[in-house]
Formats: sequence, structure tokens, C-alpha cells
Amino acid sequence: MILRGLVSLILDGAATSSRAHATAAAHAAAAKSGHAADVFLCNHLIVSYARSGLLDAARRVFGEMPRRNLVSWSALISACAQSGEPELALELFARMGVDARPNEHVYASAARSCAALRALAAGAHMHADAAKRGFLGASSFVANSIVSMYMKCGCYEAGYDVFRTLSAPNLVSYNAVVSGLAASSQPEMGLDMFKLMKLRGLRPDRFSYAAALGICNDLKNTDTGKALHCDAVKIGLDITAFVGNVILDMYSKCGATRDAEQMFSSVEEKDAVTWNTYVAAHSRRGGHMEALALFKDMVDADVVPPDNFTFASALSACGELSLLRHGEQVHGHLIRSYDQDGVDVAVETRS
Repeated sequence: MILRGLVSLILDGAATSSRAHATAAAHAAAAKSGHAADVFLCNHLIVSYARSGLLDAARRVFGEMPRRNLVSWSALISACAQSGEPELALELFARMGVDARPNEHVYASAARSCAALRALAAGAHMHADAAKRGFLGASSFVANSIVSMYMKCGCYEAGYDVFRTLSAPNLVSYNAVVSGLAASSQPEMGLDMFKLMKLRGLRPDRFSYAAALGICNDLKNTDTGKALHCDAVKIGLDITAFVGNVILDMYSKCGATRDAEQMFSSVEEKDAVTWNTYVAAHSRRGGHMEALALFKDMVDADVVPPDNFTFASALSACGELSLLRHGEQVHGHLIRSYDQDGVDVAVETRS
């Protein structure tokens, strides 16, 4: 009992030091003392290994357990879902009926995994099972995850039907519905949902603003887009590439050249999408020389490397201007930057 307490303290305190080292030390101590099969300790090990990014170690502990309980299954399924292993999470979900029945955390992890894989059939089966066991009425946590799953799988009607049953939908649900409605050719309703989210006291995040601004972009609704931009400025989201790129694209496609220029300058950590969006904006309005100058700025800055889209845009600008020498320079830089596959892709894009 004393050893169990010591090992639990080591695991719980691992976040303040080297979690992986502390977990491995605790694991070794448990094995040496003959407690390696203890369910309580093994569950702690699974969680701590997973939080250290050592999913394989967590799986080994799980696989060596002679007995498992609900916590064991829930810990590993959640770890797999959060570590980019959705197939494994669903495989474990299908197997767990032997030892334990799923709880709300397991269902939520399964829903996230179905969403990641766009596994609609598996998601619908999981939804039916959760409903049968009474988790949708008892846990908005599960229902919110199912809404997001359906929307990401492109089954918008089913997702919206579940959403309407929620007494307290959370931000994740609203974001999923706003994006889903936009993709399902109901963008105006998506904007209404964004407004309703704010009226209900939820604070939109970067995903909310990106989805709503994307709708404004599609609708060419610059007035609403500018209002959303102002809101994003107040909470500092406009300078992030994730939101700033959408605003930049909106202004560029709406022909608001000055606004687009200011937006490009204000994005603090420009990524490839930021540069590509602005290069494309210049090309779209016939500013091919400006597009080439921007390409040169991107190369000279040497912070974000040009990708296939960037090279294709630059080559296209050279073609429009009949600048053979510039085109050869761009092509040469492309060859130096990419392997043969990358060159082929870029050239195919250009042609």
C-alpha cells in the first residue's frame, strides 16, 4: 500500500519535472516490487505515459495488464484519439465490451476519432449506442462531440438535428454547426448561428471567426466581414495567421486592395497561406509584377519556404509578363528547393 501511494505521488507530480523520466522510474519501481499488474498503478502509468507523448509505452502497459477496468480503457482510447491514432481508438472502442461498458469520455473520444477518419457509418453506430445507453440526454458532453462528428463527416442534417436537442450547446458544437451550414449551402444560417452563439454568452474563438469570415468571403459580404474583422481586432485574433489569412482572402477577393495590404502587413507570423493568398491577390487583379516582387520578398525573408502553390503562381506571373529570364530564375530556385517529385508537382500545377 505504501508503494502504491509513493508511485501515485511520483506519477501525479511528474508534470513539474520530466514526466517521461518520472513515469519510467515509477514503472520500474512497480515492476521490481511485484506491483506491475496492479490495475490502479497501471492506469496511472497509461495516463502519464500518454501525457508524455509515449503512446507506445502506454499501449505496452495496457497490453500487459491481466485485468482492466473502465478507467484503463478510457485512458488509452482517449490517449489514442488525442495522439493522432483514431483507427486504434476505434479498434479499442469496439473491443472494450468484454471488460467494461463505455462512459461519456469514451463515447466522446470515439466521436472525435470517427470525425478524424470521416467514418460516418461507425459514427452513426456509435451515436445509436450512446443514445440507447442514455448518454445523449444525460451528457451534453457526448452530444456536443456527436454534433461535431456529423458535421465533419458532411452529414449536416443529422448533426443539426442533434444540435437542436442540446439544452446547452458548447463552443465546439456551435463552431461545427457554423462550418457545417456553410459547407451545406446554407451560409446565411451559419452567420445566424454565429450571432446566436454570441447572444448566448459564448465567446467566439479563432475557429468561430475563421468560419464566419469564410462565409462572408463566399457571400462577398464585405460589410459583415469588416464588422467581424473589427471584433477580431478587439481580442487580438486578427494578427494570427489562422484568422488573418481568412480576412486577407476576403478583402483580396472583394477587391479591397488597401484593406488587403494593411491586413497582410498586420499578420505577425505569416505562414505559407498568408504569402500565397497575397501573391494570388496581385495576380488576380493583373498585378503580376507585384506578385513577383512579393515572391522575391518571401524568398529573401527566408522564414517561410515557398511551396508548390507559390512557385506555380510565380511561374504563371512570369508567363503573363513574357519574362523568360525571371521564369528561369524561379524554376532554378524551385529545383534547388525541392526534390524531383516537388518539381514535377509544381510544373504540373503551372501547366
